Amino acid sequence: MDKVRLLIADAEQEADGKTIAYFEQQKDILVTGNTSDGRQVIQMIRETRPQVVLLSLVLAYIDGVEVLRRLSEMDMEEKPQVLVYTALCSEFHISQCMRLGAMCYLMRPMELSLLHRRVL
Repeated sequence: MDKVRLLIADAEQEADGKTIAYFEQQKDILVTGNTSDGRQVIQMIRETRPQVVLLSLVLAYIDGVEVLRRLSEMDMEEKPQVLVYTALCSEFHISQCMRLGAMCYLMRPMELSLLHRRVL
C-alpha cells in the first residue's frame, strides 16, 4: 500500500509539533515537510508534490487564504487536496476557502485519529 504524501503548514508550533509527531508515526502517511511560513508552503508543494496539505489559516508572511489563492493559479498536473485546519470559525473564512478549492474546513482542536481519517 502506498503512503499518502502529506505536507503540514501550521504556525502554531506547539500544536504543530504534536501533529507532526503523530503523522510521522503512521504507517500509511509520509510527511513530506512542515512549515509555518506561507511562502514556503507554495515552494514545498512544487518540490515535494504532496497529495494532501493540512493548512492552517494563520501562517507567517502570507496566510492560508493567500496560499489557497496562489495554489488555485498554479499550473500543475495534480494539485494536492487541501484540508484547512484552523480555530478560525466564520462563514466568511469557510466560504472563501471552499471557493478557492479547499476540500474541507476542519475546526481545531480535533482528535488526531479523526484528523488522520480525514487525511486518508
